[in-house]
Amino acid sequence: MASVRPDALAGFDRATARIRWPVTSPRALVLSKLLDGATTAVGLLFVPAVAEANPLLRRLVAVLGIVPGVVLGTLVVVGTVVLVTEAGVLACQRLDPEPRRWGRIVRTVGYGPLTVVFAIAAVNNLVLIAWGLRLVG
Repeated sequence: MASVRPDALAGFDRATARIRWPVTSPRALVLSKLLDGATTAVGLLFVPAVAEANPLLRRLVAVLGIVPGVVLGTLVVVGTVVLVTEAGVLACQRLDPEPRRWGRIVRTVGYGPLTVVFAIAAVNNLVLIAWGLRLVG
């Protein structure tokens, strides 16, 4: 049976011998939101039975078109979450003499749940696309 060295794992920190969970990083948030945005655009473009449930994004798509609306909506969401989360990290670090722990805590709260929500939304979009294409085809 093959084994994997812990230091060969992505996100492993040799200095602390801990695995950093990627769900608490802005990269994971961006990736999950890009997947959500891409699957949303594909569904709206190619599956007539699919409609956007978010009223703000629905309005953007109605005004700008599908791809520009989804791209702008994705950029606004990611930018807002990163801005608010990193501002929270800075604010907490100024108040505490132990600033390193706040970065981890605030980023976990700021990025973690939304990363999971956007990943679930992308999977849901894929299911709707498959369902819609099966009805069409």
